Amino acid sequence: MMRTVMLGLSLLATPMLAANTSITVELEDYSIVPKFAPFVVRDDPSASGGKVIELPAGTAVVAQAVATDRQLEIVFITTEMATVDIDVHCFFKDTSSDSFFYSLDGGSYTMQNDVAPAVWDVYGKSYTRIDPGVHRLVLKARETEALMDKVVIGVSEGEITYAVPKITVELESLSSQSSFAPFVTESNANATGGEYIVLPSSVPAQLDPAQGGDGQVEVVFILTDTTDILIDFRVSFPTDTSRSFFYKVDGEYFQTLSGNQTGDAWVSLVSNFASLGEGAHSIYIKARETGVKLDSIAVLPVTGAVFLRSDKMSLPPTPQPVAPEDPSLPPVESALQHSISPICVLGLTVLCIGAVLF
Repeated sequence: MMRTVMLGLSLLATPMLAANTSITVELEDYSIVPKFAPFVVRDDPSASGGKVIELPAGTAVVAQAVATDRQLEIVFITTEMATVDIDVHCFFKDTSSDSFFYSLDGGSYTMQNDVAPAVWDVYGKSYTRIDPGVHRLVLKARETEALMDKVVIGVSEGEITYAVPKITVELESLSSQSSFAPFVTESNANATGGEYIVLPSSVPAQLDPAQGGDGQVEVVFILTDTTDILIDFRVSFPTDTSRSFFYKVDGEYFQTLSGNQTGDAWVSLVSNFASLGEGAHSIYIKARETGVKLDSIAVLPVTGAVFLRSDKMSLPPTPQPVAPEDPSLPPVESALQHSISPICVLGLTVLCIGAVLF
């Protein structure tokens, strides 16, 4: 089922896919995920990205890890069996604002608590012999006003890659695809990347989607879960005869997406697709009328996370739940090891902080 609405602003941009021996995840990027609230994002010039997340003062505290909100999940992938180090960068002003919960790969929640140095510090835990594949780190709020900035995840072997809650693709970046022409790239200061693609007036309109395979671009993405997705097309419709284009997901038939004339303004057309399966998918955008300015496309899964890849690939298997490392520590009341040294490890894994990544 597909539903389209017209918005005046596009969705916020988030990082693209990255692969390395460690990843850094800014937690404010997860404010768009459904289970984020009552977490809020606020400015803090001392934070790495200038922003932090926190459970604001006055919010009801849930002392055990049973809340279904106030969380985010970081999904990551490792390529080899490895030790996975997790560093959560936090500022705890006092002992009434110094705790959160975390869980890796569906294991029991562990509680970080009772360390309040009133400076930015790193709270870390190492997981040994983590299998290669998709991993999920979930972070949940506990006490209010505990400031959380970012998470750094490193692996001792191989590489690590993470998925994001949303991907954004500049359509001019696809100009090397073989079916791109007769699309052309033009400049515009108000386009998000300074450029957009358009079917020029020097070529005929292509009002039938079966009218050849040219004037078409493909965006390949990978979902970590079966989920509904939102697709945000940032466009400009300059005239009444330049206000539509074709698109489809995977092997479906092309649909016409149209809107009101916008003149020089840029707007978002958002379509909703239900129950796309885990794994690789393609969105095809095809020219219809000349003069339609196509700027960018964003993909936002309702649950889980999304990868952008230039080639189609399958998700690796999901590892079994990870139990707490130290059997003497109860699953909820144990604290993360405290570490000040930076982490640099090799591998790919999934971190769940109330939002899912791949």
